[in-house]
Amino acid sequence: MKADGYAVCRGDPGFRPLILGVVCDSESAVDLMERMYARIPATYCVVCQKTGETIASLSSGEKDLYDASLANQPVFDIFFGVPDKNAKWCESVEGLSNARSRMEEIAKHRPGAYFLFYRRDHSILARIQFAEPCSISPITLERSA
Repeated sequence: MKADGYAVCRGDPGFRPLILGVVCDSESAVDLMERMYARIPATYCVVCQKTGETIASLSSGEKDLYDASLANQPVFDIFFGVPDKNAKWCESVEGLSNARSRMEEIAKHRPGAYFLFYRRDHSILARIQFAEPCSISPITLERSA
């Protein structure tokens, strides 16, 4: 049995939107969705947790990187750190090759571990580890007599 409540989501309800939060009643959910929309215009919806029915939605008509259904190419998230441990979101990028290139560019400026996450199927598609450039200084060896 599904839990009672209303999920406020970002994204198209037909394409597994990102759940931002769950509230007890539909009026509070719609109010929260409208406040989110006023702050950051995008595509939002309210879904009844029990029935799965979409009871309200708003869309800015603008392209939203969080809504993969509106993108020409799949959207990938770049994270800094290790999955399931200390990962921090950096940005979202359209297209796998664009995301890989951007991840490498970010890593060159801020060395560390990075990975690409595909939100649609929750998979990690690429990982890289960039280390700080090492500076090697010459050592003078002394001979003992």
